[in-house]
Amino acid sequence: MPTPLASAILAQFMTATAGRNMTKAAYVAVATGIAMMILLSVDPAYEVAHHWIDALLWACLVFFIFEWVVRLRYLFRRRRGLAYALSGHGLVDAAGATAVPIALALGADPKTAWLLGVLWLVAYLPTHLVLRNIFAVPRPAKFTEPLHGVNTP
Repeated sequence: MPTPLASAILAQFMTATAGRNMTKAAYVAVATGIAMMILLSVDPAYEVAHHWIDALLWACLVFFIFEWVVRLRYLFRRRRGLAYALSGHGLVDAAGATAVPIALALGADPKTAWLLGVLWLVAYLPTHLVLRNIFAVPRPAKFTEPLHGVNTP
């Protein structure tokens, strides 16, 4: 039986995850996954620590699958699951959770298949507060009065 503190922490995590907020665990998973994908492409590092790199990549994948399932469950219970599953966010989340296992099942080289984990980062780009400005459309400034002293006839 889970303790009340553990239940409260899990409930808070599931609420944040279902609401598309990037949790601290998601930051750790994304950073770890990207770092492991970089080490995956460095042959000497991969030869020395391939068991750790593979284990951490699998752990990241399990986290993102869990996160995707939490969102699906939450939204299907509120009768918005199909809309989410067919939306851009839902498709990117599904791709992030399933791309690596599908590539591995289809016989892709494991090092190449794990590079599809970059979708874990892409899933957060449109909703992350700091990166949101990258996607903003610049608007021209509106001037209510003419600028004085700037080559006006």
